[in-house]
Amino acid sequence: MFWESAAVPPQITEETSLEEFLDDDYVIQHVMARCTEVINYLLNANRISHLIDLVTDQSNITFDAVRFKRPSVAAEILSSGVPALVDFLVSTGSQTSAGDVDNVLHPGPMPFVESLLNFLDAAAPLNPLSASFFVKIMTNLLYSKASELVPYLRARQPDFLSTLLRHIESPAVCELLIEMPHQDNGQQHAVAQWFLDCDIINKLLDILSPKETPEVSSCYLD
Repeated sequence: MFWESAAVPPQITEETSLEEFLDDDYVIQHVMARCTEVINYLLNANRISHLIDLVTDQSNITFDAVRFKRPSVAAEILSSGVPALVDFLVSTGSQTSAGDVDNVLHPGPMPFVESLLNFLDAAAPLNPLSASFFVKIMTNLLYSKASELVPYLRARQPDFLSTLLRHIESPAVCELLIEMPHQDNGQQHAVAQWFLDCDIINKLLDILSPKETPEVSSCYLD
């Protein structure tokens, strides 16, 4: 172990493997405490990409305690809300500020967000654990970085809402759709307009039609 209790600063080097890092019992506490050594270790493109792979690899996530632990810890880290990690996750490599008009109208790519969204390309039904991890991370990002993320999703991910609807039988995805227009993140009106532009209400009514499976309809009703 890097540390023997949550109160002891970690001893981490660049040679520390991500697996060893995730296996430590106190890693989440140190992330939430914004321990400098821990956060600096995580601010690495390869490590963040590996964490995203862990939470979105449906084939590797089961209720087995051993196989569940690392994806679960990875999801907790990615949804921790630590400002430095949130900034890193939505980074575009652009030097323009979030308030720059051109940056809002024409947002740059967000490689880590795009990697997360690739999860939705999977065939239905989604692994429920993977879906819960994905939604937890996206909900946190939308709350913390709505002013950057909502324009990005609208401009660069035009099928995002339609793809969510394709997975409407997933309770976690339903939760995300419900949460998006209700978050107090300064973008409620933009999200509501986005939902109107995409005709979400009528699409949801179509889902409730008799031709849909009971599982899909009951998920929305719940």
